[in-house]
Parts: sequence; structure tokens; C-alpha cells
Amino acid sequence: MRQVLKQVFFPLVSTLFLLGFIELLSARILHNKYNRAFDHSIIQDSKFYSSNGLRGNATAVIWGKSFHTDKFGFRATGKSFDKKKKTWLFIGDSVMQGVGVKDSTCYVSLLAAAIDSVNVLNCSMIGWSVQDYLNVVSFLLS
Repeated sequence: MRQVLKQVFFPLVSTLFLLGFIELLSARILHNKYNRAFDHSIIQDSKFYSSNGLRGNATAVIWGKSFHTDKFGFRATGKSFDKKKKTWLFIGDSVMQGVGVKDSTCYVSLLAAAIDSVNVLNCSMIGWSVQDYLNVVSFLLS
């Protein structure tokens, strides 16, 4: 039993402690290095049933970058909506939303700039889960 403790338990506990320490240290350092501030005034409570969304035609600073929404409350792509075109709707979390990057460098905006034949909308929200995606789709289809 003592051999098991020496060979498995102590190295495992030491490794977990070290990883926890590194995680805390990096969170402290990176939070100070990168502006992770989020302007919550841009959030509209229960926009899509029980899911929050973004306010339409809003401007905020999110993670230190200017952040704009279009008239629908989706991340602005820099192109106006044309009712005559088909529409692609992107739904996701913070990665899809593009927090921490300018509107024009979010990859959904880059796609919108590259493809002129369709409307490209970015209806993504930081922290969303599958249930939120379902709420958005149900809301938009109703």
C-alpha cells in the first residue's frame, strides 16, 4: 500500500496541485494583461424566450474592442440586410460571436464580406448552450 501511495497518489496530488496553481496564476496574469471587460448594457434579458440576446443597434466595448449590433440585435457584419437574398444564420457562443475582435475581423463578418449573394447574420451570444440555440431557432421560426 505504501508503494502505491509513493508511485501513484503523491505524484497525482502534486500534479493536480501544480496545475491548479498554474491555472490561478495564469487567470490572474492574463486577466490583467487582456481586457476581459464586458459591457452588460448591450444584453437584452429574455429576448429569445428564456435566453438572453443582444439589443438592436447597440454599441459597446467588449474585451477592449468596439462591438456593434445590427437592427436585429445580431453582431454587425458591415453589410445591410437585403430581403431579396437568401439568409445564412450563424448561431454559437463567444467563439462564433467574436468577442475580443473588431466587428470586421470576426470570421462571420469576413464570410459576409466574401459572399455577396446571401445575407450573413451572426446571432451568437457569449455563454450560450444548446438550449439557447433551440430557443433562438424556435423564436425566429415562430
